[in-house]
Amino acid sequence: MKTKELVAKVEDKFLQVVQETGSQLSWVKESGFALQCLDNNPMLQKCDQASVMKAIYNVALTGLTLNPKLAYCYLVPRGNKAVLDISYQGLIYLMTNTLNVKYLHADEIFENDEFDYYTD
Repeated sequence: MKTKELVAKVEDKFLQVVQETGSQLSWVKESGFALQCLDNNPMLQKCDQASVMKAIYNVALTGLTLNPKLAYCYLVPRGNKAVLDISYQGLIYLMTNTLNVKYLHADEIFENDEFDYYTD
């Protein structure tokens, strides 16, 4: 099956989730991003088709975009399955937009570093 036809099979479920959740995701944009991912990654093209459709459907469920500029999540091959991987940027987006997290702070900690951890 061609990638365009495969992506199109997810449209109805994707739009249903977007409508139910009130998400701002656009099927036109997300399907375009998904096609770019598939067309640019031969390993994704070899993945089980059902897993590719699930990974695209998971975009709607998470409310994250595949927009490569934002880098919130990616379609990634794992063996013969495609999965939706959420990046740290995507996790921060989810926390700050859905969990009422107001502030995040991160520091690099290397092996054998000593550090103190405080919470307010």
